[in-house]
Amino acid sequence: MIERHLEALRPLQRGIGLGTATLADFEQLPLYPEEAHHTTNMSPGRRCDFWMGRSAARRALSDLGADPGPVRADHRWPTFPPGTVGSVSHSGGVAVAIVGSAMRFRSLGVDLELRPLDATAARLVLGPGEFSWLAAGERTCAEAFSAKEAAFKALDPLLDGGAPPLRQIRLDPTEGGFEVRVATHPQVQSFVSIHHLSGGILAWIAVS
Repeated sequence: MIERHLEALRPLQRGIGLGTATLADFEQLPLYPEEAHHTTNMSPGRRCDFWMGRSAARRALSDLGADPGPVRADHRWPTFPPGTVGSVSHSGGVAVAIVGSAMRFRSLGVDLELRPLDATAARLVLGPGEFSWLAAGERTCAEAFSAKEAAFKALDPLLDGGAPPLRQIRLDPTEGGFEVRVATHPQVQSFVSIHHLSGGILAWIAVS
């Protein structure tokens, strides 16, 4: 099962906790009141994804050895308990979360993709300078999409005005993933790791 492949990646990096959850976890781990109030007007499917994500986050905090606490949704990104930063993703009935100490990391981003990517997505995902390595077969559009989603999540809380659209996040293929650049923010220089799973892709980034 896909969650076993995810669990086998532990540790992604020293100082990063990893947690997973599936549809079977829906309503099994109770939400904190600060989390539950976000679900009031959610559709059943969105509520299930939210619950899985919080279950995965709870397990990531435990894996890190951090104190438990609510993961709020007051912004476009999840706010982890004081002293920690993290990220959550879900796809195809599976959720994954990563978390680390805020003393060590400024931000984290993770993306899980278990569904096929439409062939027309390249024009929505890739910038002008990225089609050459796609055409050369160095990386797939699905890898690029997942990498940019992870990078967006990590950069969104850090950059003035938030992270730019995916096409403006530049990727340069390198061993194990991509180097990340943003033309409007030259200070951004980071790396997104790519892991291939059975039928999917996991991308993650840690910004120190």
